Amino acid sequence: DYLDGRVMLALINRCYDHLDVGGTLIIGNFSRRNKHKTFLDQILQWKIIHRSAEDLQEIFAKSHFVESVEIAAEENGVNLFAVAKKLK
Repeated sequence: DYLDGRVMLALINRCYDHLDVGGTLIIGNFSRRNKHKTFLDQILQWKIIHRSAEDLQEIFAKSHFVESVEIAAEENGVNLFAVAKKLK
């Protein structure tokens, strides 16, 4: 939620390097569907980066995980979770 795409990609790749084969990385991010985005941003001054599932897919597509990521959401669709496995 706080990292721009470039820094997030670097962190994802670093995590990949530290996982054993078969290991899983789970990263959460607020979704653009968060209906409280304006309140959080403007009133609370909570500056977070809201992303879509497609945004997360694009970042992971550039990572060492490549095609081993699934994007899930909780019931309300406010929180997204990228679940990536290290295949080799």
